[in-house]
Amino acid sequence: MESLAERLPELRNAEKLRGHAQAAYGALYEDEGSAVERAGQALRAFDMLKTLAPAAEPLLNELAEATSRLEDVAHALQNLAERWHSDPQALEALLNRQDQLARLQKKYGGSLEAVIAHGEALRQALDKLENQDAHRQALERQFAQARHEFEKAARAISARRHEAAKELSAAVQKHLGDLGLKPATFRCRIETAQDPDGGTSFSMTGMDHVQFEWSPNKGEGIKPLKAIASGGEMSRVMLALKTALATADAVPVLVFDEIDAGIGGLTAQAVGKKLRALSKHHQILCVSHLPQIASSAHVHFQVAKRAVHGRTIAEVARLEPTERLHALARLLGSDVTPVSVQHAREMLAQNQ
Repeated sequence: MESLAERLPELRNAEKLRGHAQAAYGALYEDEGSAVERAGQALRAFDMLKTLAPAAEPLLNELAEATSRLEDVAHALQNLAERWHSDPQALEALLNRQDQLARLQKKYGGSLEAVIAHGEALRQALDKLENQDAHRQALERQFAQARHEFEKAARAISARRHEAAKELSAAVQKHLGDLGLKPATFRCRIETAQDPDGGTSFSMTGMDHVQFEWSPNKGEGIKPLKAIASGGEMSRVMLALKTALATADAVPVLVFDEIDAGIGGLTAQAVGKKLRALSKHHQILCVSHLPQIASSAHVHFQVAKRAVHGRTIAEVARLEPTERLHALARLLGSDVTPVSVQHAREMLAQNQ
C-alpha cells in the first residue's frame, strides 16, 4: 500500500511526471532511432560478427541481455506514465487526509505511531463493548479461578497460623514468668474474619482476625491486651513478645518506656537480662530509672534538664565509665560513696 507521503507529490506533479515519462519512453523505445532500435541494429551486426569472430559471441550475449533490460525499463515506465494523470478529486481527498492526520497527531501524541496506538486502544475498547457478554463471562471465570486459589492459600495460611499461635502463646507465657508476671495469662486468639453478611471475609493477609488477649491475675477474665494492660505491663508483654520473636522479627529498632513501672529487685534484674539478650537481634532504646536495667545496657546515656537564658532545655550525654559508675550509684538511692560505687561496679560486672 502506497503511503500518503509518496502518492501526494505524484498527484500534485502529475502532468510534469507524465510528460517526462513519455519523453523517456520515446527515447528508449518508441521514437525513431530509440535506444532499443539502435540496440537491435547492434545485435544484428554482432550476429554477423560472431560468424567471423567467435570471440565476439560473449559480447553479443551481454548486448542481448542489455537490450532486453532496456525493453523492460521502457514498458515499466509506460505503466507509470499511465497512472500519472491529473485527478483533482483524488488530490483533494489526499490533502484532506493529510490535514486529518496532522490534527490527529497533534491531539494524540505528535507522531503517527502514537495515533495508531491510540486507534488500536479504541478498537480494543470497542471490541469489549460489542462483545461485553463474552468478556464478562471470561472475567468471571478468571475471577472464580483466582478466588478459588486465594481461598485455598488463605486456608493453608490459617492452619499454619493456628499452629504458630500455640507456640507463640507458650513462649510468651514463659518469658512473662521470667519478667515477674507469672500469674498473668497471655493468649494469641485467632478467629475467622466475618463480612457484614456473615460470610468469611478475605483480605490481603488471609481470612483470620488475630488478637492478643491478657489476664493480669488468676481468676480474672481474659480480655484484649490493648484494653486492660497498664503501661508497665504492656512494655513487659512487648518485651516478652519481642524476645519470643527475636529471630523472626525484622523491626530494626525497639523502644521501651515505663518497662520498670511497679517492679524492682529480681524482676528488674530479669528485665535487664531480657533486654540485653534481645539486643543481639535489635537495636534497643530503653528509658529506665532502675540500676538493674541501666547496668545491663551496652551504652549508658543520661538525660538532664537545665535552665538557659530563662528557658529549660534537655541534654543527653553519653557517660564514660567513671560517670556511669556514679550515675548507677545515684540510682541505687544513695550519695556517691565508695560503698555505692563499689556496689555499682559489682552490678555492672554481673550484668555485662
